[in-house]
Amino acid sequence: MTQNRSLLTSEERAVLGRFVQVAQAVQRMVDHDLSQESDLSLSEYVALWRLSQAVDGRLRLAELASSLRVTPGRISRVVAKLEKRGFVVREPDDDDHRGWNAVLLGVGRTCLTQSEHAYVASARRNFFDHLNDQQLRFLSSLLASITAN
Repeated sequence: MTQNRSLLTSEERAVLGRFVQVAQAVQRMVDHDLSQESDLSLSEYVALWRLSQAVDGRLRLAELASSLRVTPGRISRVVAKLEKRGFVVREPDDDDHRGWNAVLLGVGRTCLTQSEHAYVASARRNFFDHLNDQQLRFLSSLLASITAN
């Protein structure tokens, strides 16, 4: 008997539901912890972290959005909040006068460094502490196979 691939099996539906539930719950808990302990949202923290990894702390807004898998509108709002707090500046892109770069400032780098402990503690408490080493390696392998396609 051929399985109808246009429908999810009950097991597939349950697994996907659990995956989404866990991903959303961990994101919500880490966001809450960060905002309580460092006055940064998870989106702001991740944007600062990504900029800190870039050459000269500079990325085009479109590239920043793509690397964080968010819409250009979403990254624009996040960068605007960071800019208002003096953590980043927006500068015109010299290579493409239609585009803009987000540039990490020293104050933003300091904030990121000070927020690191809260982020790591929350990630451990809400996610990693629930996995042993073997489970972590297996989950890493599973997620890599999903994102590779």
